[in-house]
Amino acid sequence: MVFSGEFCVAVRCESCSHWKIYSISLFELRKGEKNPIRCSCEDSEFYIETKDYKTFTMTVPCAGCGETHVFHYTIRDLFTKQGHVGKCSHTYGDILLVGNRTWIKQYIGKVHKEVLEIMKQLGFYNYFCNPEIMIRAINRIHAMAQGKKLYCDCGSTSIHMNLYYDRIELKCMHCSSINVIYTENGEDLKNLMRANPIVLHQNAFTCIDAADYTRNTENR
Repeated sequence: MVFSGEFCVAVRCESCSHWKIYSISLFELRKGEKNPIRCSCEDSEFYIETKDYKTFTMTVPCAGCGETHVFHYTIRDLFTKQGHVGKCSHTYGDILLVGNRTWIKQYIGKVHKEVLEIMKQLGFYNYFCNPEIMIRAINRIHAMAQGKKLYCDCGSTSIHMNLYYDRIELKCMHCSSINVIYTENGEDLKNLMRANPIVLHQNAFTCIDAADYTRNTENR
């Protein structure tokens, strides 16, 4: 039996929020270095590090909370048929999958199907312009709030969220400032992922969308 030394890793990209599957050769990893693996969107990368080819450290920027999480695996973990799931410590959402390619594809497909079913049951699927983008945006905003990275520069952290067909409206309950986040396409989501933290501006109307990432449209 020939040992190829190739294992698979899937990462939910911090920037574009898509799952990307990578085939990585054990023999191409440089020992004692942070080996970078870049997403095809060119805006994000994660790192794999090993000192002895027996244990491995994976550093992943999180698509959920915007922070960086570190995961540790043994060489046996990398080549198991039953994979391993790395989760965000704040939102508990999946951000890393390690193991067999077939298992990874099945896992991603199952999770995707479950999310769509929940949205259909709640009656949201036909309401939003882009349901998948909307649910990812909601998860991102929720994670930022949990990590205390959603606030108004008037000093308030009391932010109310309203959902619309093609956007999310964040409103400061103290000064009534508003931040509109569009959720029509992948570029809108990508721009939201770049916002870290999400800051509303006192007595102002601001907007995050694909046309202009941080546009202040007017003072109110």
